[in-house]
Amino acid sequence: MPRLAGGLLMLGFAAAALPAAAQSAPVDPLVLTHANVVDVRTGRVTADATLVLRGGRIESIGATPAPSGVRTLDLKGKYVLPGLIDAHTHADNVAAFQRALESGVTTMRSAGVSNYADVGFHELVQKGAAIGPDVAPAGYHVRRGWRPRRF
Repeated sequence: MPRLAGGLLMLGFAAAALPAAAQSAPVDPLVLTHANVVDVRTGRVTADATLVLRGGRIESIGATPAPSGVRTLDLKGKYVLPGLIDAHTHADNVAAFQRALESGVTTMRSAGVSNYADVGFHELVQKGAAIGPDVAPAGYHVRRGWRPRRF
C-alpha cells in the first residue's frame, strides 16, 4: 500500500492505482489496523481504528481487532482520509494526472484542455492502460472569440 509524505495514506489512491481490470475483479478483504481515521465532515480523528475493506470499499471502521484469516496491514499510526476531488483542473499530460494522484486526488473534473487530452487520459484509465485519477473530462474548452458553427 503506497505511503505519502507526512504519514498520510490515501484509501482512494490504492483503488485508483490499480488497473481498471483489477478493480472490477473480486478482491479478498483487507484489514487496516492501528490507523488514525480522519472524518472530513466533522474534523474528528478516530485513533487506533481498524478498517475492513472489501471489494475496494470500506465495509467498517471501528475499534475491534482484525478478523482472523484475513490479510492485514498494520498502519502504525498513519493517517487515513478519503480521496480528494479536484473540481477545476486543466491537466493535459500524463505527468500532471500522476502528480494529482500522488497528492491524494482520486477524482478530477476537467475544465477543458486542448486536443482532448483529458478525454484520452480518462479512456486510458478506464481501460487499465494508465494509472491515474478518475477524470470527468470536458473535452475541448471554449475560447474567447469562439462562435458556434451555423448550419
